[in-house]
Amino acid sequence: MLELTLLFLGLLAGFTIFIGLPIVALIGDNERSKGFLSAIAAGILLFILIEILSDGAEPITATRGILHLAGYSALYLAGFTIGVFTLVAYEDRLVRRMKAQRVEYSMATMTAYGIGLHNFGEGLAIGAAFASGALGLATLLVIGFGAHNTTEGFAVFSPLKRAQMATGRVVWLGLLGGGPTLIGTIVGGFFDSGVLTTFLYALAGGSVLYVLITVFSGVLNRSGKRVGFMGLLTGFALGFVTDIMIVFASNGAL
Repeated sequence: MLELTLLFLGLLAGFTIFIGLPIVALIGDNERSKGFLSAIAAGILLFILIEILSDGAEPITATRGILHLAGYSALYLAGFTIGVFTLVAYEDRLVRRMKAQRVEYSMATMTAYGIGLHNFGEGLAIGAAFASGALGLATLLVIGFGAHNTTEGFAVFSPLKRAQMATGRVVWLGLLGGGPTLIGTIVGGFFDSGVLTTFLYALAGGSVLYVLITVFSGVLNRSGKRVGFMGLLTGFALGFVTDIMIVFASNGAL
């Protein structure tokens, strides 16, 4: 019974990512609108990046002793570097070989990959809270992370054109971005490791940084600085306000 509850919490937190899809579909293929939406996605990614870097650094700031500090710092930097260059290698080897009509899908895939790594870390937090007996906190985490995943859905699906939104493709992107929350919840419920958490957050941070730069530079080239920065600030504000509302509603428990 407890395992089913844990599974349900992971599913609920992870698959709210699909809520962002209808909004992207309604906008359609209008280039200006899609440029603004992509800029909003970049703003959301910027907020996520700051959140990831902050969460990932917590074990470092909590360490006592020079050896632990050096070890965690090296792990953090290694994870961040691997996160960046994994996507550099992916784009160099795969995206440039693809036909022009698949570039948008590749960008959506990279975004889902980076967010998925981030969501695995969030799942670990949910699972750890559940395993410690703090079901109330685990529920609050599910609500908070689920709300964030809703906005993350914009970032994942916004690069796609309407013709590219085939059911199988959309399901795959949703699984790639939201599925790791479920996996992380299960792992966190049975296994707790500060080292693993630090590395995964750093890995996610590097991945999100690469996707953020790639998405936003594309927006600036296609839609200009005005649209780009208006969307970036809008997306960042959306992520920030969502986070503040969740923390306020939970009375600071998150």
